[in-house]
Amino acid sequence: MNRDPFDGLPIGLYRTSPDGHLLYANQALVEMMKYPDLDTMKKDPVAKQYTHEADRDRWREILERDGVVTDFENLNVRHDGSRIWVRDNARAVRGPDGKTLYYEGALEDVTARRETEERLAKERTYFTQLFESAPEGIAMVDRDDRVMMINSEFSRMFGYSAEEALGKRLNALIVPPELKEEGNRYTQTVQSGVLLTFESVRCAKDGRRIPVSVLARPFSLPGQDTAIYAIYRDITERQEALEALRKSQDRFRSLIEDASEMVSIFDTSGRRTYASPATARTLGFSQLELYEQNAFENVHPEDLAMCREAFGALARDVGGSRSLDFRYRRKDGDWRMLSTVGKNLSADPAVGGIVINSRDVTEQHNLADQLRRAQKMEAVGRLAGGVAHDFNNLLTVISTYTDFILGDADLPSSHRDDLQEIKKASDRAAGLTRQLLAFSRSQVLQPRILNLNSEVEDIRHMLERVLPANIDVRISAQKDLWVVKADHGQMEQVILNLALNARDAMPDGGLLTFTTNNESIGLARTLNDGEFLINAGDYVALTVTDSGTGMDRTTERKIFEPFFTTKGLGKGTGLGLATVYGIVKQTGGYINVETERGKGTSFRILLPRAHGSVEPEQKISGDLEPGSFSATILVAEDERAVRDAVERMLREQGYSVLAAVDGREAIEIWDSNNREIDLLITDLVMPEVGGLELAETCRRLRADLPVIFMSGFTEAASTNAEMFSEAEAFLEKPFHREMFLEKVRQVLIGKAGRSR
Repeated sequence: MNRDPFDGLPIGLYRTSPDGHLLYANQALVEMMKYPDLDTMKKDPVAKQYTHEADRDRWREILERDGVVTDFENLNVRHDGSRIWVRDNARAVRGPDGKTLYYEGALEDVTARRETEERLAKERTYFTQLFESAPEGIAMVDRDDRVMMINSEFSRMFGYSAEEALGKRLNALIVPPELKEEGNRYTQTVQSGVLLTFESVRCAKDGRRIPVSVLARPFSLPGQDTAIYAIYRDITERQEALEALRKSQDRFRSLIEDASEMVSIFDTSGRRTYASPATARTLGFSQLELYEQNAFENVHPEDLAMCREAFGALARDVGGSRSLDFRYRRKDGDWRMLSTVGKNLSADPAVGGIVINSRDVTEQHNLADQLRRAQKMEAVGRLAGGVAHDFNNLLTVISTYTDFILGDADLPSSHRDDLQEIKKASDRAAGLTRQLLAFSRSQVLQPRILNLNSEVEDIRHMLERVLPANIDVRISAQKDLWVVKADHGQMEQVILNLALNARDAMPDGGLLTFTTNNESIGLARTLNDGEFLINAGDYVALTVTDSGTGMDRTTERKIFEPFFTTKGLGKGTGLGLATVYGIVKQTGGYINVETERGKGTSFRILLPRAHGSVEPEQKISGDLEPGSFSATILVAEDERAVRDAVERMLREQGYSVLAAVDGREAIEIWDSNNREIDLLITDLVMPEVGGLELAETCRRLRADLPVIFMSGFTEAASTNAEMFSEAEAFLEKPFHREMFLEKVRQVLIGKAGRSR
């Protein structure tokens, strides 16, 4: 079989009839079109190989018209259904009569080239779309800074059309005159191969100045020098936002710079990023020192865990807030109570952190604490007074019945000794109840005009007996000292208790100083860390100062509480200073303490100035002996044992006694016997009708009726203390037989004197 000489060619050769049948094809074409052999290929009409019939028609039209087809490219279908791009060069072979005999030509597979061209076309389209739709202005310039291409956003931003910009130097178009040097420098930098980003200002065609951020990078095109691809972003809004933010921050800073409250800003790790001037002033640190501190430095150790927990929770809660009170140490070491409100403003660009507003509430905290202490003292005082009242009734019975038994001349001496011990114990118990009453401010005082210089001087001799020789007592007295109105006995008690307290604070001896002076207070102020608010006015001051051990803060806060003592078990009742406190307060005065561990203690008492002359102690004298005259006495007492004891003491002295179990029965007895009754003895507190109401009822008929009020404790007694300013008016329980009868004798002597 003869071999086709064209089978070795890399291109396909063919010959077809005008009606579209294949007459010849070389092996290259058979393989190109994926046929198994030429015979199979000849069975298919040529038109079947065209993807689009229109391509076949156009191809024939050109051949018939021109006789040749040059570089005709179309998409064909192979025998296996795959597609192939071919380039066809063909001619029409005609006979002598001019009719076409057949077509012959050559097909070349150009699929790879066409696919590459299509890919490049797509890439160009994609690039063009990206270039034109980019939100930033983009310009491409050559090595000489001449514009090669700009996108639509560049045109919109700077006002130049592509025709206006192409071929122009970019720096000449948009760089302001004063920045030409900067523009040229940036261009040279990028041309050297450096990627450059910067912010600057560029000019639009209409002269507008536009703040821009620029990214410029070098790139190379095949066969060309390095060019520059520059991206411009209009940052006008960002600049305006930054300016608004700066102004907002300035306003924020201005507000907190001028604020009286402390303001600090911390990041979420607790690092301080801002401290207001008020913070520095209040805490005593410089602002630089505060910046070097975290949120937890100088927080009291006992409050540290609480603060860490609260700050951690706030740091995790963006937009949330927390409030907290805690103790903070100033630079000078002083502990202050801070009330804080924190808000997490990390999301706020004007702040960007956790803002802590703080107020120094130390004084308010102290006032609240002192109020709680005062309320506690008041409650304990009421309890103490109530106990003393009930106890005094019992002691009155114990004391008087002990006196009854001791009055028996036939009493064995051993029994007498035992009873004397009972009497001594009763006296000690009575002293204890008096201290309780003094603390509760429920004693009935007998105030008169006093000079504190005389009071201190009078008690000095007593102090010589109770103070050891190694304690030096000094008195610094103002000569023209104002007078006060106070109970003489209670003032002695105050001075003595303070002296004994100083003695215990100086076990190795020391100096005890009593100082008196006049003091005028123009404006109200607080004493004892805010415990007392002392009103403006004139006062007489008594200061008792020792050089002893002093007290710590904890002890100082408790010294006026009843039963508080620093002495060992059985070495003190804890009522000495509580008694002083009660007496001073009941007298209308104030007491302040200043102390420091190892540096001694100073108690300062301020009593209101009185007017008038010093009054000597009133003593009632008379020549009447018990039993020297008869008298009818009305006794009103709801406690049976006390009533029986009083009635018995009076009858043993020869008095006639009318006894009533309460105020109501006493009124009934009075109504029937008012002409015969010489004296009314009544308890102050009784059910239904009390002693005051009873006395008032009786005196409606007999205004001169003498009355002795008895009480162990009553607020009414202390509230109406002026009623009992005369010696015959009040008898404090518990009392002894002699004390009671002497009081009765004095009252009857006074009555007899008034009737003469």
